[in-house]
Amino acid sequence: MKLAYVIPKSAPLKESLHVGLVQTNLDAGSAWRDQPRMEIVEQEKAWEEIRWAFRSFSAVTPKPDLILLPELSVPQGRIGNLRKMASSLGSIVVAGVRSEEHTSELQS
Repeated sequence: MKLAYVIPKSAPLKESLHVGLVQTNLDAGSAWRDQPRMEIVEQEKAWEEIRWAFRSFSAVTPKPDLILLPELSVPQGRIGNLRKMASSLGSIVVAGVRSEEHTSELQS
Protein backbone atom coordinates (compact mmCIF):
# COMPACT_ATOMS: atom_id res chain seq x y z
CA MET A 1 0.00 0.00 0.00
CA LYS A 2 1.23 3.49 -0.85
CA LEU A 3 -0.05 6.83 0.35
CA ALA A 4 -1.37 9.29 -2.19
CA TYR A 5 -1.33 12.92 -1.31
CA VAL A 6 -3.06 15.91 -2.83
CA ILE A 7 -1.61 19.32 -1.92
CA PRO A 8 -3.24 22.56 -3.06
CA LYS A 9 -0.90 25.00 -4.80
CA SER A 10 -1.12 27.51 -1.97
CA ALA A 11 -1.00 25.88 1.44
CA PRO A 12 0.12 28.59 3.91
CA LEU A 13 1.80 27.69 7.21
CA LYS A 14 -0.48 28.06 10.21
CA GLU A 15 -0.03 27.98 13.98
CA SER A 16 -2.70 25.32 14.43
CA LEU A 17 -3.88 22.45 12.30
CA HIS A 18 -7.50 21.43 11.78
CA VAL A 19 -7.78 17.77 10.81
CA GLY A 20 -10.66 15.94 9.16
CA LEU A 21 -10.88 12.16 9.16
CA VAL A 22 -12.91 10.09 6.72
CA GLN A 23 -13.35 6.48 7.82
CA THR A 24 -15.46 4.67 5.28
CA ASN A 25 -17.79 1.86 6.30
CA LEU A 26 -16.33 -0.80 4.02
CA ASP A 27 -17.16 -4.44 4.51
CA ALA A 28 -13.75 -5.79 5.56
CA GLY A 29 -14.54 -9.14 4.00
CA SER A 30 -15.17 -7.53 0.62
CA ALA A 31 -12.31 -5.08 0.76
CA TRP A 32 -9.59 -7.45 1.99
CA ARG A 33 -10.01 -10.75 0.21
CA ASP A 34 -6.84 -12.50 -1.08
CA GLN A 35 -5.47 -9.09 -1.87
CA PRO A 36 -6.83 -5.66 -1.01
CA ARG A 37 -9.35 -4.83 -3.73
CA MET A 38 -12.83 -3.35 -3.51
CA GLU A 39 -15.77 -4.74 -5.44
CA ILE A 40 -17.69 -2.22 -7.59
CA VAL A 41 -20.50 -1.99 -5.03
CA GLU A 42 -18.00 -1.28 -2.26
CA GLN A 43 -16.23 1.33 -4.42
CA GLU A 44 -19.51 3.16 -5.03
CA LYS A 45 -20.42 3.02 -1.35
CA ALA A 46 -16.98 4.27 -0.28
CA TRP A 47 -17.05 7.11 -2.81
CA GLU A 48 -20.49 8.24 -1.65
CA GLU A 49 -19.26 8.28 1.96
CA ILE A 50 -16.16 10.28 0.95
CA ARG A 51 -18.29 12.79 -0.97
CA TRP A 52 -20.65 13.12 2.00
CA ALA A 53 -17.70 13.79 4.32
CA PHE A 54 -16.29 16.47 2.00
CA ARG A 55 -19.72 18.15 1.79
CA SER A 56 -19.77 18.15 5.61
CA PHE A 57 -16.28 19.65 5.73
CA SER A 58 -17.33 22.42 3.35
CA ALA A 59 -20.15 23.39 5.73
CA VAL A 60 -17.92 23.96 8.79
CA THR A 61 -15.63 26.77 9.83
CA PRO A 62 -12.71 26.48 9.98
CA LYS A 63 -12.23 24.08 7.09
CA PRO A 64 -9.84 21.19 7.71
CA ASP A 65 -6.23 21.93 6.77
CA LEU A 66 -5.53 18.21 6.53
CA ILE A 67 -7.94 15.41 5.63
CA LEU A 68 -6.98 11.79 6.29
CA LEU A 69 -8.51 8.85 4.44
CA PRO A 70 -6.94 5.75 6.01
CA GLU A 71 -6.56 2.27 4.60
CA LEU A 72 -7.56 1.66 0.98
CA SER A 73 -10.56 3.97 1.04
CA VAL A 74 -10.19 5.76 -2.32
CA PRO A 75 -11.93 3.85 -5.10
CA GLN A 76 -10.24 3.24 -8.44
CA GLY A 77 -10.45 6.20 -10.81
CA ARG A 78 -11.28 8.78 -8.12
CA ILE A 79 -7.92 10.50 -7.48
CA GLY A 80 -8.79 13.34 -9.89
CA ASN A 81 -12.13 13.89 -8.16
CA LEU A 82 -10.40 13.82 -4.79
CA ARG A 83 -7.90 16.44 -5.96
CA LYS A 84 -10.73 18.75 -7.06
CA MET A 85 -12.56 18.38 -3.76
CA ALA A 86 -9.37 19.01 -1.79
CA SER A 87 -8.61 22.08 -3.87
CA SER A 88 -12.11 23.48 -3.36
CA LEU A 89 -11.63 23.21 0.41
CA GLY A 90 -8.00 24.37 0.36
CA SER A 91 -7.11 21.17 2.22
CA ILE A 92 -4.25 18.71 2.01
CA VAL A 93 -5.43 15.10 1.64
CA VAL A 94 -3.45 12.05 2.71
CA ALA A 95 -5.17 8.90 1.47
CA GLY A 96 -4.50 5.20 1.38
CA VAL A 97 -4.83 3.83 -2.14
CA ARG A 98 -3.95 0.64 -3.90
CA SER A 99 -1.11 1.87 -6.11
CA GLU A 100 -1.63 -0.72 -8.87
CA GLU A 101 -5.13 0.63 -9.45
CA HIS A 102 -4.12 4.30 -9.39
CA THR A 103 -0.75 4.33 -11.17
CA SER A 104 -1.73 6.65 -14.03
CA GLU A 105 -3.71 8.94 -11.71
CA LEU A 106 -0.87 9.28 -9.21
CA GLN A 107 1.59 10.26 -11.94
CA SER A 108 -0.51 13.20 -13.17
